[in-house]
Amino acid sequence: MRMRILPQEMKRKWRAWKCPARKSRLLNGAVVTQYETRGDFFAEYADVYAAAPYNDFTEEVSKKLPDLISHYRAGGGSLLDLGCGTGTLLIALAGSFGRLTGVDQSPDMLRHAGEAARRAGVDVDLVRGDLREYRGDQRHSVVTCTYNTVNYLVGEGDLELAARTLRAATEDGGLAVLDAHPVWFVERAWAGQVFVEQNTEDILEVWENSYDAATGRVDTTVTVVRRTPEGGWHRVHETHPQRGHDPAAVTGALLAAGFTSVDTYAGLDREPVREDTRRVWYVAR
Repeated sequence: MRMRILPQEMKRKWRAWKCPARKSRLLNGAVVTQYETRGDFFAEYADVYAAAPYNDFTEEVSKKLPDLISHYRAGGGSLLDLGCGTGTLLIALAGSFGRLTGVDQSPDMLRHAGEAARRAGVDVDLVRGDLREYRGDQRHSVVTCTYNTVNYLVGEGDLELAARTLRAATEDGGLAVLDAHPVWFVERAWAGQVFVEQNTEDILEVWENSYDAATGRVDTTVTVVRRTPEGGWHRVHETHPQRGHDPAAVTGALLAAGFTSVDTYAGLDREPVREDTRRVWYVAR
């Protein structure tokens, strides 16, 4: 994946380009003369997500998570992944658990997860559900909620509701592992920035970030331009609301939900959190 931050002049040109009234612009040297603006963004973006290197992060997590679980003397039994996306983490850890369950709000992400599990020969229970409300039919020895899922909790009380879901899903003596970008990272790295991601020759993504310092919320307008089989282009817009979460607030919500201890780390290698930590990991018991 190639990512870069647009300078101010390029930001101005991009905002002019994405206006629906202007239909012919250059993309990697090719003139874009045909496109469609579609409303089924999550169906489109699930396909983009599955084709792009986003799963690289989850694959890296899957390599380090077993050592973390072993350190806490947890594991075995069953694994629940909340916000499972395309199922990468579940499939990677299939050999370590007797039962796998994935929950996601997007039916199209779950479709990709199901297809990936079938290709891998892995049995996974996939459920459409909301992190704030999900209640399954069993509790699990390990519950995960990774890759910014917690940052999508932007409403008043959402963090507390999600913490209750995590506790309700984790068996006594089990482990919940989650991550979230802290407020300071969102403020420094995202506020007012425009990012370009060139995943393949056929997919271009532009992420425009609008930051509210009072709430720590960032609204990211994602524009995906994707080549169609007919040689034209789809262009789709979606706004993703996210919020940086203070580690003290996340820890407090987890303890209030019934966990007895919460450890925070800057990574799965258990390094300490610093002022420049980009992603804070939480291990709740």
